Amino acid sequence: MKGCLIVFVISLLSGPGVQAAIITLDELHSTESPGVSFSVHLVGRDFTDATVGGGVDLFFNPAVVQVTGVTFGSSAFDFNKTVQNIDNTNGKIDSILVSSLLSDPSGDFNIATIELMAMQPGFSALDLEPSTFAAPWLTTGGIDIVPTLQDGSVTVVPLPPSIWLLLGGLGAIGFTRRKRA
Repeated sequence: MKGCLIVFVISLLSGPGVQAAIITLDELHSTESPGVSFSVHLVGRDFTDATVGGGVDLFFNPAVVQVTGVTFGSSAFDFNKTVQNIDNTNGKIDSILVSSLLSDPSGDFNIATIELMAMQPGFSALDLEPSTFAAPWLTTGGIDIVPTLQDGSVTVVPLPPSIWLLLGGLGAIGFTRRKRA
């Protein structure tokens, strides 16, 4: 009984812990047309403790989308910002890694921007997994943070054939009006 009470008091004093952290994509479900370039932002949410960084892998359907790049322009991390490999054949970004020396992000923050190209009609999950490069998310005190990884998806749909008919008709009307004037 005394041991249970001590564990209960310690758990109350330690607060909610670092389990609330989430790594996610800012746009969880996107619909695009073939040939369209678009981007999604990899973000951290609800980090109750400051972090020095970590890493994730991203899996996707390479027949539906291809990765054209990963940028760190708005990243909250100031030291190491790298991608180990972009594999558009197998549909994987291997280890999006970030770390920080001077700034220790907490709360909500940007990690990276992933540039994608919609290839052909279909569905692609955007699955986040812990980095295979052994880069756990850590607090400034060196304690592991185990964030929830929240996946997204992309649906690529073709433009309906009627849109081309409509655009052609509008172009013809504009041409004839211009010719009369």
